[in-house]
Amino acid sequence: MPEGQIGNDRRNGGAKHPLQRRWVDVHSDVQDSHAEILTGAGLLLATLLVMVLSAVLVWFAFLRENQVFWTNAGGYPIWLRDLVLWTYIPLLGVAGLSLMALSMACSSRICRSKRFFAVEGLLLLMGWGLLATSGGIAFSNNIVNIIDGRDLHYHPTSL
Repeated sequence: MPEGQIGNDRRNGGAKHPLQRRWVDVHSDVQDSHAEILTGAGLLLATLLVMVLSAVLVWFAFLRENQVFWTNAGGYPIWLRDLVLWTYIPLLGVAGLSLMALSMACSSRICRSKRFFAVEGLLLLMGWGLLATSGGIAFSNNIVNIIDGRDLHYHPTSL
């Protein structure tokens, strides 16, 4: 067997017959397709989880900047006040970093596959929008606190 033929056989998974080579090529394409689908599904699931986290952050931001939330007059449980107080900033950081990582992963997949790009891009835009809404609520309330001469993140103990 000529040397060039042996090299070609090794590149085609050791297939010696042209039909075997074609089967090896088709089989590798199917494996790539399955890997692409699993990667896309994983990114979609992660993006959905970050979107849920961003929606929770919008709710936390609304509660955090609501003056009645911090008093007993609102009827909110104390555990919820503590949860909002201690987890808002760390969750905001986690959501921001996760959205950055998912955005980079989504943009790097543009070259490989456009199959999931539209859905991933839409979900990522919605996630960024929710995160911006959460930050906008906190920012606007802090501007009002500064204008009224209060400290940043001012929360009254009684109304």
